[in-house]
Amino acid sequence: MFGKKTKEKVTVVKVDENTKVYATGAIRRDGSNLSAVNRVINIWFKRENNEEFALRVSEKKAMGLHEGVQGTVVYKNGTLIEFLNE
Repeated sequence: MFGKKTKEKVTVVKVDENTKVYATGAIRRDGSNLSAVNRVINIWFKRENNEEFALRVSEKKAMGLHEGVQGTVVYKNGTLIEFLNE
């Protein structure tokens, strides 16, 4: 909501993927525990001036983004909005 969109040419440096599992205390009918899973993906990009920065990315948008991919990112408040391959 706040902040402005930023657009710049970048290269993907690395992908950090973290999965955290939280016990909810709920039990399924079969007796197994019901847990919540939180998956966080941060992708590190390198600007044309070699400065690196990370953006939080959804699983869907992270598909196809791997080390060495070049393109233009559009982001706002540290979250990737769009990646355009070049």
